[in-house]
Amino acid sequence: MRRSLLATVLVALVCVPAMAQTTTTFNPGLTVTARLGDVRTPHQVTAIGVAPGSPQSVLVFAPDGQQTSLQAQASDAGQVSWTLDPPWDGWQLGLYRVVLPTGSGRAISEMFVAGDGQPHLVVEPYLPSPTSALDLSGFGLASNGSLALQLTLTGGLGQKTLEVQTDDAGSFSVFVWPQQLGLPFFAAGDYKLTALNLGLSTDFRVREHPVSSAITVDGPILRGNVLPLTLHNYAANRSVWGVYADANGHALGEFVVGPTDVGGSYSGAIVAALPAAGHYLIATPYDWGESAFDTIDPTATPSATPTLTPVPPTATPTVKPSPGPTKVALSKKCHGKYARTHRKLCSRRP
Repeated sequence: MRRSLLATVLVALVCVPAMAQTTTTFNPGLTVTARLGDVRTPHQVTAIGVAPGSPQSVLVFAPDGQQTSLQAQASDAGQVSWTLDPPWDGWQLGLYRVVLPTGSGRAISEMFVAGDGQPHLVVEPYLPSPTSALDLSGFGLASNGSLALQLTLTGGLGQKTLEVQTDDAGSFSVFVWPQQLGLPFFAAGDYKLTALNLGLSTDFRVREHPVSSAITVDGPILRGNVLPLTLHNYAANRSVWGVYADANGHALGEFVVGPTDVGGSYSGAIVAALPAAGHYLIATPYDWGESAFDTIDPTATPSATPTLTPVPPTATPTVKPSPGPTKVALSKKCHGKYARTHRKLCSRRP
């Protein structure tokens, strides 16, 4: 049975518009203190760079995927804080994720550890579906160190070696998609995760479920456009957090959408920062469900070259001199009565 995440906070799922529009650009940030604690440690969550005076929400995901939504009003300086008190019986052992929606389906998150002073390797949530991205995580480890992990697949399908880096709280979280291993899905069966240089390992099982969550992206997608998502068979009235990555599983961004409808479905779109046309992976790890999609660059439309019409040279007008009195004409007229009447004129004739 899943426990209540917070003893003093009323659970209310947050509705995240898929394509909220704003005319002002904000640069939200999120911090959690303390990052490392035990099952009784309270934690402070602070968001900065949000819209001044706006209502804000964060989602808190427990290691088993249980979620709680917290609301508060941002100050005039664009800052808001929440205090996370442990439930009456303490936090679950493991990594908690705090997610801040930042608009247009985008999100950022931070994690904190509820530990017991011992090193642990875990795969959460419990009994993942074949259509999942596996969330491999560890805590109680040396801080800011390199760790070699080996994932042994079921049925002799091989092994995958991963290099991970622990954070300052001595924890890590990394996602593995079946497509990274050349598989359409993870086969049902028994798996093993081993920290090679620590001699630490854990066994887990991938199991087929009567109904399994599925996420689809109709593609190919024109890069720079919004990313359309369809979710099926999720929990009803649930906000869904997810991550997208390049073909090698390197995370590029996070998103949060929802809530799902009473049938556990959702259709919408997110703004995703994809650096180039290519093959990408997407998953909703706390709810199972994963997929791959392709993006292409928009076809460039060449600019039409203007046709230059030659301008004919300007013709130089030929100036014809105005004819003076024609000598022949005068000589013909200067006779008789005309000559007597125009003596001066006729006297000048040649």
